[in-house]
Amino acid sequence: RRRRIGSSLMLLLLVLLALLGGSEGRAPRAGNWSSGEPPSIPNILFLIADQHRFDAVSPLADTPNLDRLAHDGAKFTAHYSSTPTCTPARSAILTGRSPWNHGMLGYGEMAPRYGEELPGKMAELGLQTAAIGKNHYGWSDEETRPVERGFGFAQVYDGLGSSMPGAKYYDDYDQWFQLKEPGKDPLQTGGLDWNTWRGAPYEFAEELHPTAWTGHLAREQIRKLVAVQQPFFMKVSFHRPHSPYDPPERLLNVTPCPVKPPATTDSGWDMHFKNCSSRGTADAWC
Repeated sequence: RRRRIGSSLMLLLLVLLALLGGSEGRAPRAGNWSSGEPPSIPNILFLIADQHRFDAVSPLADTPNLDRLAHDGAKFTAHYSSTPTCTPARSAILTGRSPWNHGMLGYGEMAPRYGEELPGKMAELGLQTAAIGKNHYGWSDEETRPVERGFGFAQVYDGLGSSMPGAKYYDDYDQWFQLKEPGKDPLQTGGLDWNTWRGAPYEFAEELHPTAWTGHLAREQIRKLVAVQQPFFMKVSFHRPHSPYDPPERLLNVTPCPVKPPATTDSGWDMHFKNCSSRGTADAWC
């Protein structure tokens, strides 16, 4: 039987194929902007939304921009992730390798480095590289910031730890939030945390939400990259809809309730998960 390629790896392959489509198998030229020669390498904007279900689009949700991307592009309706867990899937995107080759069959710390990584390969082709939002590539205790994996520019929100000053994983978004709301906890909404399965409306101004921060920063960086007149590869990774489930209230109010009730079972296999938690609450820790 032919093996199906995981969705993350398939997307990476499509990107690389587009970039490496130069004549006679050679890498395409970056072009000479100063002489008016158009670049032969396109700008690449790689968008990711963490834990976004494939069917969480119209009509089940109000997603006009995603709908337009799907209409103007291609939809893959028969693909799946070979490692539907955070760091293993991100290792696949970073390396273009299957879990049996990048070494992560389950959640854990990524390897400190791999022989070939996506940012470096993009840079070799003459592209500026940038990463905004969630990387989850690891944490450098020496540099006290997230591991950047060779991106030329990186502003990271991994959504780990307490998000407060002095704590580990105090990343770029957390620092920016403290400039806007000194002393306040960005995770105070509804008593949620980064791995809860409950939800509540976001308690701060909408422009302070990690999704808004990621989008606004990406827009600013695109303008800067375009001004340099050199092709770019930019990964924009939205942490949400990964928990905490804290959408702004205006969006929560216009999101329709599910038409079908949640799937249930009568075999009892899931009873273990009903109350299990290391924190003593019915949450996601089992």
